[in-house]
Amino acid sequence: MCKDGVSDVIFAFDSSTSVSDEDLENQMTFAKEIVNTLNVQEKGTRVGAILYSDQVVNALDMNDLYDRNDVIATLEKTKRTAGSNRLDIAMKHIRTKSFRRGLARRHASRLAIIITSAPSTFRNYTEKEAKKARESDIVILPVAVGEVGLEELKSISGPSGEFYQVPSFGALPALVAEIAVKACRGMLVL
Repeated sequence: MCKDGVSDVIFAFDSSTSVSDEDLENQMTFAKEIVNTLNVQEKGTRVGAILYSDQVVNALDMNDLYDRNDVIATLEKTKRTAGSNRLDIAMKHIRTKSFRRGLARRHASRLAIIITSAPSTFRNYTEKEAKKARESDIVILPVAVGEVGLEELKSISGPSGEFYQVPSFGALPALVAEIAVKACRGMLVL
C-alpha cells in the first residue's frame, strides 16, 4: 500500500456510446483496485473522477471525500452516460475544473488517468487540451482499450510518451499494480 504519497489523482472514464454497462463496471473495478492501494486522506492522496462522452459528468471532486472506502463506494454508484468520444472536453474539464484553484494543491503532484476506447472525435482539439494540461503541471496517463492510434496516445501523454494499451476492458486489472505505483508517486516526471 502507498503510505507516503501526496498526489491529486483524477480518473476519467470513457462513457461514450461504444462503452457497455459491463465496460464501465470494468473501468470502475480498475479504479477501485488502484484507490484501494492509495493513502487516501486530506493530506495524502486525494481522488476525483469524471465520466466523459460528448459531455462531462463530475462523479467526484478531489475534496469531496478523504476516506478510501467512501471513494470506492462513490465509484460503485457511478452511472454511465452516452455520446461520442469527446476526449478534448474531458481534458479541458480536468484542467479547468478538476484541478482548478481551490481543489488542486500546490505541493501535490497532479495525475490524470484517462481511459479511452476509441480515437477522439476531434483529435486536434484533444492534442491542444492535453498540451495545456501538461503546461499546468498535470501528468496525463492515457490507458487505451482496443484500437486507439499510437500517435494519438503519444500526443496526449506528451514528452514522457508513457501510455498503456490493453485489448479489452476486462484486461484493465493487469495494469493495476504498475499504475497504482505511479498514482502513489504522482509519476513525478512531466
